[in-house]
Amino acid sequence: MFSLRFAFLLLIVLHANGRTIDTLNSTNLENNDSVDKLPVVEKGQNEELILSTDAEKSKLIQDQSSDIQPLRSPCIGTYPSKKFAYSKDKTKYIQCRDEFHYEILSCLNGGEYNEETNSCDLIITMINKCEEEKPCLNGGHCIPLLNSTFKCICHPDWTGDRCEIPINSCVKKPCGPNALCRKLITIDYEQDYVCICHQSESYGLNCQEVVPNPCLTSNEQFFPYTFSQRAYIQCDGDIIHFQPCSSLLFWNQEEKICDRKRSTKVIVPKLKKKKISKSKHYKQEKKIIENINQEIITTTIQTEQKK
Repeated sequence: MFSLRFAFLLLIVLHANGRTIDTLNSTNLENNDSVDKLPVVEKGQNEELILSTDAEKSKLIQDQSSDIQPLRSPCIGTYPSKKFAYSKDKTKYIQCRDEFHYEILSCLNGGEYNEETNSCDLIITMINKCEEEKPCLNGGHCIPLLNSTFKCICHPDWTGDRCEIPINSCVKKPCGPNALCRKLITIDYEQDYVCICHQSESYGLNCQEVVPNPCLTSNEQFFPYTFSQRAYIQCDGDIIHFQPCSSLLFWNQEEKICDRKRSTKVIVPKLKKKKISKSKHYKQEKKIIENINQEIITTTIQTEQKK
């Protein structure tokens, strides 16, 4: 009985061992076939076979992914519809839909986003009219303003939006190139300037009809002005100045002041003079001035006596 069992077990072991050998031979054959298909490395050549497994690939992919940081939403901690400036483009802005979702929108009409006002500013191309049109006249300085406008800073002799209006007639040099023009405005005076002519030897409404300059022939300081009762002459040495009286006042030569007493108007003939030599005609001019002053004083006395 024992020998029968032993023989049966021996038969089972031998049968299993035969299958294992066949399996190993089959496996070796397959491996030999695979080896035959590998490229042949000739003498003097080096070739390295890199083996990898699925586990190693998974680890490599996981390591690479861990280095990439996800973008942080600018809307975290804010409220929906919150806006932010878009740093890459001034004409765009970020608008939050919620804490994790947002949109990048463009300003209309090419505007630029203003983070202080949370709105798009319309960019208007400014036209510099100062450079294109040069609108300021007579030496005026042009300053460009917003909305393509301008402002003129005028020379003291000119006024107006474009410095086109003269402050007084002297700006136009009515006395001629070799004469001086002085501003003088009174109620009874037909113009707003006086001409100083012939190297300051005479004065008048123009340089064709003049009277002598009294400052050159007298040591007095004040004289009546020939062409108006509401003005007078004040001398500063040889320099002549023309001064107006205040409103409603007249020049009083006796008192040498402006007051309300009006003297009878003395009509003095206008003298036509050419350029004269001061040394030759000094006495002649002095006599003319003395005669004019005497006539004014006499007329004033006669008027007072009649009163």
